[in-house]
Amino acid sequence: MPIIILITLALIPFRAIVLSLMQHYHQHVLSKKHPINPEPTRTAQEKNERKTLWLGLCVDSLALCCFITLGIFKLNDFSWSGIGIILLSHALVVEPLYYGIHRLYHTPLGMKWLHKDHHYSTTTQPQTAISFYWVERLLYTAIFTPPFLIASLLGVLSLELCIGYILFIDILNIWGHFNVELTPKWWRHSVLKYIIYSPSYHTVHHRHPGKNLSLFMPIWDTVFKTNNIHHPKN
Repeated sequence: MPIIILITLALIPFRAIVLSLMQHYHQHVLSKKHPINPEPTRTAQEKNERKTLWLGLCVDSLALCCFITLGIFKLNDFSWSGIGIILLSHALVVEPLYYGIHRLYHTPLGMKWLHKDHHYSTTTQPQTAISFYWVERLLYTAIFTPPFLIASLLGVLSLELCIGYILFIDILNIWGHFNVELTPKWWRHSVLKYIIYSPSYHTVHHRHPGKNLSLFMPIWDTVFKTNNIHHPKN
């Protein structure tokens, strides 16, 4: 158990390093080519994102440590079927749950008391993905617990799966907050656009907050008519 806790806590500096590398590459290489939103990030935005950065990195690992220690998450040996269970649980539980809660965030009260910190960033970048007000950050982490619980109840949850799922969320989060379109044009005009969002898709949300509310799977915006398909030209 102590080794498991140490590995889980080691995720904090590891994720920080990965985020820093992505942030550096985005600022000094990618965003200088063809930015989706050409407006530079504001100094106040940078300060706000840095202020909330470590909270976002720490909460997930600390929550995972608590759930494992308390026996809520029961770990077993790694199994490939666990990957399928996690991904299926994410698609069928986390995605619609997040969409519904995100719509509540965009009510006047939700925006005022919870979500305004994240939307303070109008020109997105990798560290924007981790920037949340502390209450929203706790709720955000809670939204992602069902796949862990389902996999645990089915006896397929492992430490490798826990770490992999957290990193999977990080990668897709950072991907959506790049201020550069990285998906090919054919992707954005194929059925895949309903399965995985693109950076320009999420950029529209930061510029028009009532649109493109889905987490990673835009199909929910299509179902509930909140999608805005008019991406920036580049």
